Amino acid sequence: MRRRRRQRRLPTRVREVLDRIEQWRSTREKRTAMPEVLWEAAVAAAREYGTYRTARALRVNFPTLKYRAAVAAGLERAGSSAAAEAGFVELRPHPAIGPGLPDTAIVELSRADGAKITIRLARPEAFDLAGLTRTFWSLSA
Repeated sequence: MRRRRRQRRLPTRVREVLDRIEQWRSTREKRTAMPEVLWEAAVAAAREYGTYRTARALRVNFPTLKYRAAVAAGLERAGSSAAAEAGFVELRPHPAIGPGLPDTAIVELSRADGAKITIRLARPEAFDLAGLTRTFWSLSA
């Protein structure tokens, strides 16, 4: 009863994908991989509904759906060519400032496609650098 009530509250697209996956599950052989067409539908639903909520509603593996959504968005796994080009950037305090945080900071990000962003921050400690980086690298040219 509870599952049916939850399914009624799902967005139409997610409910349709769930119906397709349930149909496949009822006819599949044990331990067979879900067809690509169903994964693609799940990724499309995740773009609108959110990856975690979609994975939970469809009862599919969250890390797998998250990875497939990232690949579909043009991102790649760490260690790939795009991630290797980005590299690791170590930020050290300027000797004149000392070990504390500086009053201002300049953040420069660039992508393999040539896009670049430079931001000057008055209060770097109150800024979500990780969120900005994820957003910038997830955008396509």
